[in-house]
Amino acid sequence: MCVAFLFLKARGDASRAPAVVLCVNRDEAFGRPTLPSHWWEDAPEVFAGRDLEAGGTWCGISRTGRVAVLTNYAEPAEVGTAPSAVEQTRPSRGALAADFLRGGTNQGEPPANLRTPSAYAAFVTQTRDAYAGFNLIVGDCVTNEFAYVGNRGDASGDGSPVCLHEDAWTEDVSCTSVQSENYARGVTLGVSNATLKTPWPKVVAGAARLADAVAAYARGSNQPPSEDGDESVPTTEETSDDASDDSLSAFAETLVQTVLQNDGTWRPLSEKERRESSALATSASAFVAPGAAPGARAVAYGTRCSTVVAVRHDGKAAVVVERTLAWSAERGGSSAAGDGAWSAPRTTAFAIRKKSRREGE
Repeated sequence: MCVAFLFLKARGDASRAPAVVLCVNRDEAFGRPTLPSHWWEDAPEVFAGRDLEAGGTWCGISRTGRVAVLTNYAEPAEVGTAPSAVEQTRPSRGALAADFLRGGTNQGEPPANLRTPSAYAAFVTQTRDAYAGFNLIVGDCVTNEFAYVGNRGDASGDGSPVCLHEDAWTEDVSCTSVQSENYARGVTLGVSNATLKTPWPKVVAGAARLADAVAAYARGSNQPPSEDGDESVPTTEETSDDASDDSLSAFAETLVQTVLQNDGTWRPLSEKERRESSALATSASAFVAPGAAPGARAVAYGTRCSTVVAVRHDGKAAVVVERTLAWSAERGGSSAAGDGAWSAPRTTAFAIRKKSRREGE
């Protein structure tokens, strides 16, 4: 399970608000083998986390500005339970995000279905029923074209992908409008483990927090104090002159705290709530602590990774800030109980490279 919040600046907006902001919590079994965001050896232009069990990803960005995020759809029978034998035979949902991120990054002309977000989303509709329930958002930070596709419910009304840019927003999509005069224009949306249209409390609240934060950043108030007093120094993995933007990095780090982790809404579930899958839909917290998810696996399941991707106002550079939960046997940590330690924020900044013609420019 996961939750994702996305801000897209309106086309033509001249403010210094980020062109794109993506905030994602990955909620997963603590024992599932996973790598945090990194540059992939088999796809060198892809920066994403990796699920070592199935090989896919839940969130990532490429050097050419391709972005993908995937959340699972919570089927009533699977909340807090191990996957069934039938589910285990289905293709990996994480491959849907990984395949889009890879598109146009290898030598040779990419297939037409990989060149644009809309084309890829339309391609996915042809085989989406083969997968367990999912929501997939793919986008291009250079062209500002984003699209959504899922295989549960119908966000568009006719089964087609939903275009996610300002002039395509309709009442079919639940979103928060950012209309701060002289500061920033754009739209923010959220999606969790239901369809794009489903207004779960944590989706609505998180989208509103992100919209407020973007408006504050555009006004120049981008560094409010951390809510938990964490003064750890972020680790910078990569920075180039073209990508350096201290204010954007600070803004992204703040979002990890205020939108994804310490939003002030978490509370432990009662024993009755743990037995009811409805607790997933009624919680207002974007962060799932050990024991805060419904179902039998609640203690061994929760938020494992918080990632923020922010693209500079001109679309020419990106910053990724991430905190991950890790376990150390020396310190007595156990993935079975989710009692690991959260890493300091790790920042990676890089220039977004213009696509060549063979990469689908």
